[in-house]
Amino acid sequence: MTPNRMISSPVMFGSLPTAVFDGGNVPTSAAAATSSLSGEGRPWQTLLFRPYARSHASKAKAKHPGNYNPRDHYLLDLFTMPVVEPYAISEPLSTAGKINLNYQIMPFTNIRRATGLHALMKGEFVTAIPNNDDVNNAKGFRSSTNADWSNGKGDQFFDETSNGGSKFWHRPINIGATLGQFDQKFNMASRPSIHSASYSGLFRSPTQICEMHLIPDVSAGISSGGENVGSIGSIQSDSSAASVDTAMQTFWVNHSPTGDNTRERPYSNLYARVTTRTNTFRVHVRAQMIRKARSVAASKFDPDKDTIVSEYRGSTLLERFIDPTDATIALPDYGGSSNPATEVPLEKFYQFRTLESKRFSP
Repeated sequence: MTPNRMISSPVMFGSLPTAVFDGGNVPTSAAAATSSLSGEGRPWQTLLFRPYARSHASKAKAKHPGNYNPRDHYLLDLFTMPVVEPYAISEPLSTAGKINLNYQIMPFTNIRRATGLHALMKGEFVTAIPNNDDVNNAKGFRSSTNADWSNGKGDQFFDETSNGGSKFWHRPINIGATLGQFDQKFNMASRPSIHSASYSGLFRSPTQICEMHLIPDVSAGISSGGENVGSIGSIQSDSSAASVDTAMQTFWVNHSPTGDNTRERPYSNLYARVTTRTNTFRVHVRAQMIRKARSVAASKFDPDKDTIVSEYRGSTLLERFIDPTDATIALPDYGGSSNPATEVPLEKFYQFRTLESKRFSP
């Protein structure tokens, strides 16, 4: 088992409490200015690595300090997870093997290359336990009188699909509706005020995946707790951000037994595989050598008088990289600097190299 199966990404730190002992004000100025947060202690409040939708209508806080700028998820930028499956792809300071969240190609807005994100989300499931007796079934087990641990037969866990009917505790992601939020972001669409500071435009950091709702697919049916199909099921790729927020709020109120770390687990799996800065680029080339006629200006091409002598068609795979072992490049110690903002940015140290060159023939 690879380390990524045990610790999928730094999003796992979402289980860490921001404080243990009661007392003191919320330090974030934007959050402290709100009456619902000011002056309250934060015992066992955890870091927020998902869109905040409170899971209980009357007892949960209406707001979370981690949802104000600077949002908690930006802490994830301090860590990186290598891509090691199906082989050790990652190199230092490289994003090779990861999928770009910015599938909108600028300035070619007619091209939509979201296939990679469809593949990424297809294998993820949203766990949601409804507000009824299913919480006991989902988290408990029945002792087996025929337990035979030597043959792998132990206590019996509740089967949501066959033992007692379909419970739908684990749902696939409605990828079309989920990526609709991405499209609205690229189109600079409006967003409720709590999100407006970071919603418009391209993704600047892969941590911003934590600001997007993962909308569950409820088309298979509802469990005994109900999924509020009228709202969740009606979300389309062009649904407004306000309606998505309202529907997800209602959904999690109806599924309040679901643990916070369980809700963040899909984000943990996704974050390790996405980027906003691609390191490899395939450039397609078509070049021609032309013999100019003396009667035609050098800046013009006349197909009747000028002659195409030869042609080259092919592609080149380029990589943007930094070699941290290169002794001729002195990378700044940003962590040890008293003022990292004054250091030369890392962007200045990137170089380009050719990984592959291929000629098309014919």
